[in-house]
Amino acid sequence: MNYHILTLFPQMIMDGLNNSILGRAMEKGLISADAVNIRDFSQDKHNHVDDYPYGGGAGMVMQAGPVVSAYEDLAARLGKRPRVIYMTPQGQVFSQKIAEELAKEEDLVFLCGHYEGIDERALDLIVTDYLSIGDYVLTGGELPAMVMIDCISRLVPGVLNNDESAEFESFHDNLLEYPQYTRPEVFQGIRVPQVLLNGDHKKIDVWRREQSIRRTIKRRPELMEDACLTEAEQKFADSVFREQETLRRSSYQVISLDLFQTLADVNARIPEIWKEILGEHYTDRRARAGAEAIVSAYPKVLKKSFSEDGFCDMEEIYRRCAREALRITGFGNGSFSVSEEKMVRVILENHSLAPLYEDTVSALAELGTHFRLVLSSDSSPLMAEGVLKRLQEAGITFEKVFLSDELKAYKNGPDRRFFSAVCTELGVKPEEILHIGDSLSDISGASKSGIHSCLINRDYRPYKGKTQPDYRINGLRELVTLLRPLCKSFS
Repeated sequence: MNYHILTLFPQMIMDGLNNSILGRAMEKGLISADAVNIRDFSQDKHNHVDDYPYGGGAGMVMQAGPVVSAYEDLAARLGKRPRVIYMTPQGQVFSQKIAEELAKEEDLVFLCGHYEGIDERALDLIVTDYLSIGDYVLTGGELPAMVMIDCISRLVPGVLNNDESAEFESFHDNLLEYPQYTRPEVFQGIRVPQVLLNGDHKKIDVWRREQSIRRTIKRRPELMEDACLTEAEQKFADSVFREQETLRRSSYQVISLDLFQTLADVNARIPEIWKEILGEHYTDRRARAGAEAIVSAYPKVLKKSFSEDGFCDMEEIYRRCAREALRITGFGNGSFSVSEEKMVRVILENHSLAPLYEDTVSALAELGTHFRLVLSSDSSPLMAEGVLKRLQEAGITFEKVFLSDELKAYKNGPDRRFFSAVCTELGVKPEEILHIGDSLSDISGASKSGIHSCLINRDYRPYKGKTQPDYRINGLRELVTLLRPLCKSFS
């Protein structure tokens, strides 16, 4: 790619292009830049290139003669008449799509105007494209020319070290680029999204596409009209648009938060839980098998308690889960001889020991200055005690703590008593509450009670519930960002 810039300030152009990626690309011969001084083609003994406008008016206008002569000389040297781009606020707005088209050219000429513009006759004679980098006025065309050259050059093979960089950065498929992160893993309490750390590149690719879609809808929604999306991506985009509309209509006063896997990571305790349960028989594989058995049994046991018992406390729920897990894994037989009582005690105690996520304290501190915060958890006082104590030590308190064992009701119970009690106790309408949780119980229970819900999916697991959340986030910092537009008007 060869760039030819017709300008009154050649040094400004070359100083700007001879650095960083473009400078290295020129050294390698991948691109070239030639700044042609229009003043060299002046017919005036003082090298003037401007004059007063006919009809009067402020300022000066660049004369047609020097501009056309500079171009004709260049065309003669090249043996062809290359495409000429004139930078003007009156032109078509420059875009990635236009850059991709221009990158196919072998030679490009950029005509940089100054003063009040260029004699229209010169433009009529040589200009092929009128382009703008925005609806504002600059002192000349040099800066816009350098912006366009930088953008176009990134599409020239070999200019970027990573061949995929130009393809997958901003405006790929008409979408803005996804968020990028580097070390440290945690900065001021904000952690790099877990999905980027697990090495599952299929999940990473899905996350990045969804983040690009979400960012484009938020910052440049007009680009979505021409975005290239799969059917699944279009459904995701539709859900994001619905999120925005729901948020626009919302009047939240209360933020209700689930406890485990929302504020505290009980999964981080899995090795300790199963080392205590299995003792000398502990292995990572057995720990995973035991944990998966408990997780698999939990929703089935809970659903059965709805229909048969009406309500069982968490100790009984986990006793039934333990019984099922021991049957599946065989840990209750032979040399293992694990008892239900021991398994239940260890699981309940370790819930209380679950560590806070890195973003929990900072996000709750910010949200607490604008909204009433309450905790809504299917858990017992024993399970919640340690976590609540650590939150209090960090300066986080809740206006009210709602626990299923104390209310004798589940969040997703058919009687809807849990969230009904929340509304009554706080004296608010259901639509004034936003509940955040990680499970079907959170989403379905809130929805059945007329409360808006937000799914927090820190591990980027597929959500299989029929009831769809109003919002989706992967961490509490995203919740802060989501609700920030409401904070200014909250009273």
